[in-house]
Parts: sequence; structure tokens; C-alpha cells
Amino acid sequence: LKPEKSNTYEIYSNIIINEYISLSSRAFRANIKNNIEYLSNKYQNDTDNIDLNQSGINNQFKIKLKSTDINLFSSFLSSKKESGTDQLRRPEKNYGLNFTKKISNSTFGDLNFNLLYNHYGKHFDTHSSNFNTVELDSTDLVDLKISKKLKKSNFFVKISNALNETYQRPHGYNQENRIIKFGIKY
Repeated sequence: LKPEKSNTYEIYSNIIINEYISLSSRAFRANIKNNIEYLSNKYQNDTDNIDLNQSGINNQFKIKLKSTDINLFSSFLSSKKESGTDQLRRPEKNYGLNFTKKISNSTFGDLNFNLLYNHYGKHFDTHSSNFNTVELDSTDLVDLKISKKLKKSNFFVKISNALNETYQRPHGYNQENRIIKFGIKY
């Protein structure tokens, strides 16, 4: 295979409203030449000299307070094949929230709490057994974590996929259900 080549044009802005609030935005457009495709059960370079086109915008809104951090993020993507149909495994919408708070507790002392929510939008993929193009539903994932630092160690309880979402990524590869982990990092 020959390497893919791309030209990307990007504009970025970071606005600091005050010491607590900031907003960043990134818009981009990319043209990909000599793209690699999976055709007839093998990977090969495309030879028709038609570029793939991708464009999108990514945003982040951050609020930083004394003991709380809030990060709202979003991504809107247009990623088309040469035929004009959507490229596989690339949702048009992805957004979420990362919330972190330091909590003072009389029994346990200072704890760190983190909630991560991520919406991964509907998108197309290749069916794992018949190789047809299928549309996969959107996925909403929530992860929770509480941690406690004690000297050089960090004790934690983490719940991944807290809502027990059933999903495949890519198609045919089931992802794990809710997982609860207890651990120590040192």
C-alpha cells in the first residue's frame, strides 16, 4: 500500500472570558488523496483520483471554579466517500460533559468525584458477517469515578458504562456492560 496524503486547513479560536470561563472552537476541512479502501476482502489504494472530503467543527466550553471543573464538548463532522455517502464509523454528532468536583467529607477526608458523559451519534458501519453497510444507533455512555489520594497512593472506585448500554463498536464487536472496579494506584 502507498501512504494516504492529505491537506488540512484549520482555523482555531480560544476565547478566555475570565479566569473561570473559556471557549475554544476549531473548524477544519481536509482533502485525502490516495485513500486506502477495503474492497474485495483486501485493503488497496483508490486509483480514481477523486479526493475524500472531511470537514467539521469542534467546540469546548470550560468552567473552572474553586473545587469544580465543567467541560462541555461537541464535535460535528461531515465525512463523505467519493460517491457522496457517509464514510463508515464516523458519526456526524459527538458531544458530552466532563464534570470533576473535589468533595470534603468528615469521615473520608478529601475525595475527587468525576462524571464523564459521552454521546456517540448514529453512524454507518460494515456488517460483520454479510459485509453490507448498516446504520448503528447512537450510544450514550456514562462513567463515574471517586478517588482518594493518600500519601503516594490513589484509591478509587470506578463504574464504566454506568447505564449498562449495550452497543457494538465496530459492528459485531460487543463492548463491555457495566463494570465496577476498585483499585489502588501507587
